[in-house]
Amino acid sequence: MRTSSFNPTPHRRTRAAGWAAAFLMGALLAAPGEGTAQTDEQETVDMVVRLFDGMRERDRAKLESVFHETARLMRAGERDGQPMVSVTPIDQFIERVASAQGPIWDERIYNPVVQVDGNLAAVWVEYDFYLGDEFSHCGVDALHMARTESGWKIIQITDTQQREGCPDR
Repeated sequence: MRTSSFNPTPHRRTRAAGWAAAFLMGALLAAPGEGTAQTDEQETVDMVVRLFDGMRERDRAKLESVFHETARLMRAGERDGQPMVSVTPIDQFIERVASAQGPIWDERIYNPVVQVDGNLAAVWVEYDFYLGDEFSHCGVDALHMARTESGWKIIQITDTQQREGCPDR
């Protein structure tokens, strides 16, 4: 299993483009057999960036393009001080985002860690969530992806959410 950690934040397009170029160059110059790992890692992070770009743009087609048809969104949180898990079907999530009114939903990611093994990938990434320019909450997204005939697709996102104790970034 390969693990990678780097920081391409989608709200800093130049930095993300720089990371993409660095990964591509690394893949081209890598010894045989190593290029696929770096390509897989970059492709999975690109999928996460595309997801959050789609959220900011409220672009239904872009959002639909990143998810497998059986995907789901889960939240690992608390209710009344007790641990709880909630599940949202991905079509409901896409509808909620695409039809949202008011401030833009802006999820900014930091410090992704990527693991790839064959046709399974996991991306663990810290995030800060803004409604327009106003900070809302922070947490972690854990995304599982599967390689399909049309490339990597998100099959599940599980997140946490907290309003206090968030890092200054």
